[in-house]
Amino acid sequence: MLINLDKVKVSRPALFRNVAQQLGYTGDPFLLVLGTREIRDDEIDLEVRRLLKIWVSTESEKPAAPAEPSEPQIDMAEVLREEQADMKRAADQQQAVLRLKEWAVAGLEDTQTNADLIKDFIEKSDVHGYLSREIVDAAVANLGPRGTNQLTWKPKEAPAPPPEPAEPAELLSTLPDGTKQLPLDVDNATLRRASKDQARDWLARTNAGKLIRPKGGFSSSIF
Repeated sequence: MLINLDKVKVSRPALFRNVAQQLGYTGDPFLLVLGTREIRDDEIDLEVRRLLKIWVSTESEKPAAPAEPSEPQIDMAEVLREEQADMKRAADQQQAVLRLKEWAVAGLEDTQTNADLIKDFIEKSDVHGYLSREIVDAAVANLGPRGTNQLTWKPKEAPAPPPEPAEPAELLSTLPDGTKQLPLDVDNATLRRASKDQARDWLARTNAGKLIRPKGGFSSSIF
């Protein structure tokens, strides 16, 4: 009779101890790894042989344990394709954001309404929400002035007026005494140091000697 003693040890400990003793194993039989062996009828007594036969028939009727499901194999090529697709998706999304900023610089208003219009267009397009530079341009083209004209734009600022031309500089001539004419907006300190020819010329050019308030704030006539 072919018996797996290790299985008997687990399922029927008392029967295993009797079998081990009758087979002549000494010491603690539970420390032995006996495996499967042929047991002759003359090696064990009748009662133990009967119990072993019952155990063998019981073991044979047990359903086989279901095989453990094998772990799914990882397709490295598929993993690589998915990683590359994720990297491209992230790069395209970044380009889409940059393109929107470029359109904002060009005059597109940065409002929630514009954002919702562009998002809705992209989600309903053939790309089904996939962001890219190209789909942003397509959205602006379809929703902008050449399309449905739903997007709003910043008003164009009028160009700044050109600066007023500067007044021509006063031309000062040389007087008979060899000095230069005084400018009309001369200050008091300069007038005090003026020559007679400079003073007469300056007075003649400022209404023939009227009392005036020269630049500097004084109210009395210098001469």
